Amino acid sequence: MPDNLWCVLTKKAVSDKERVMTKTINCPQCGKPTLYSPENSYRPFCSKRCRLIDLGEWASEGYQIPLEPSMDDYSTGLEAEEQVFTPKLH
Repeated sequence: MPDNLWCVLTKKAVSDKERVMTKTINCPQCGKPTLYSPENSYRPFCSKRCRLIDLGEWASEGYQIPLEPSMDDYSTGLEAEEQVFTPKLH
């Protein structure tokens, strides 16, 4: 089990069958320990603020999957098969 993830039993449990496992994780935005359970409506974040900051990063394309450049990125448009798609000055 990772160091930043550990399980605790809720204190609401009355019998062994009613015990519910919950996890405490670090908020992906600020790093603050937060409960990962149905009671936390912002999970995996600790608050609405952290959730909105993360959403803003996605919306502004702050998070991107790195890609290897393809041959299309280096196309010059000078080859015969590419000239059909190359704009011409009139």
